[in-house]
Formats: sequence, structure tokens, C-alpha cells
Amino acid sequence: WRVAVIGAFKRGKSSLINGLAGTRVLPDESSEVELRFPVHVRYGSVPRTYALSDDAAWDEIPASEMLEAAQRTPLLVETPWDLPRELVLVHAPPFDSGFSLAEEIVTAAAASASEILALFSRQLSDRELDLYSRLAPLGKPMTFVHTIADNETPSDRRNVVNLADRYLRERGIAPPRIFTVSPREQGAWNELGALRATLVAHAEE
Repeated sequence: WRVAVIGAFKRGKSSLINGLAGTRVLPDESSEVELRFPVHVRYGSVPRTYALSDDAAWDEIPASEMLEAAQRTPLLVETPWDLPRELVLVHAPPFDSGFSLAEEIVTAAAASASEILALFSRQLSDRELDLYSRLAPLGKPMTFVHTIADNETPSDRRNVVNLADRYLRERGIAPPRIFTVSPREQGAWNELGALRATLVAHAEE
């Protein structure tokens, strides 16, 4: 069950995947070097990292070379998590990075996914809404996730979710649920556990 995790630059894609995995699998997105190609994360009995070679083989590389390798080719990361072995989380590159192929790569990752996690923070921008509107006709289940909500008040979080729901419905997208999550702060408002349980249920089904 391949889940494409998509969003603009610095929307917390790496942090969310690390939070779902329960360990630091990916480097933080705030790093100076950005990931230009998808990174697929799935179960493995021991941590391993592979880069897609020119002859379409997965060649093992040191984990320390992950950022450099993701500048030029897709990666596969195996980690011994307790999530279903059928689940694959795909970190898509930020579609607004300025890299000429960014939106094309994100669209391809979404098209080949079983499900899409669309991340946003504070307020959905027109560019985000335009992209999600183009992806909606793919017919993939789309789950929207409000990230980086740590410093918001409860009313701020509600307003962000309500506005996002309104903007999406104006574009003809009816999200079944919008999760508010944080890999860092705990609290009744943090729905990371509920999002994780939802993805587990989808993969197991």
C-alpha cells in the first residue's frame, strides 16, 4: 500500500514520516540539501538504503549518502518498524523547490500511489490548491494533514482546518477528514496516532 506524502517546501514531510515510523529514518527537510527525487520507506529487518542505478537496479549505499543520492535518483530505505510490511511511505520532493522537474515528479509519485497524504501548514496557498486540484482526478484517496501546528492555539488550529476544508470544497475536493499532527508535541489535539492508525488499517485491508 504505497502512500505518497506530498507538499510544498518545509511542510514537514520528513518529520511526519519519521513520526509515523517511530524513528529518524529521513534527514530533516530544513537541511540545506533538498530531496529532488522520491524516497520510498518500507519495512526491512535491518536499516538499509538503496539508490536506483542507471541500469534500474537498487544498489545499496551508506545512509550518510542519502541526501546526495536523492539529488539525482530515487531512493529506497528499509527500516525495522512495527507498521505493516505492506505499507510503503513515499517522500515526494517539494513541488515548489524550483527544480524544473519537481511538479512532474510529484505528479508521477501521486499517480503510482495507492493513497495520497497532502500536507499543508497554516493556510493552503493557491499553488497548493492548484496542484491538489490537478491530482484529484487521479481518483486516489486523498487525506489532508495540517502539520507544524505546535505553536498554534486551539482556535488557530480549528480555523486552519475549517479554512482548508472550505478552500478544498470550493475546488471540488471533499476531504473525508483533515488531520492536525505534530511529530514533536504531545496533546489531545495531536492526531498523529489517529493518522498512523488510519494508514495501518488501509494497508492491512
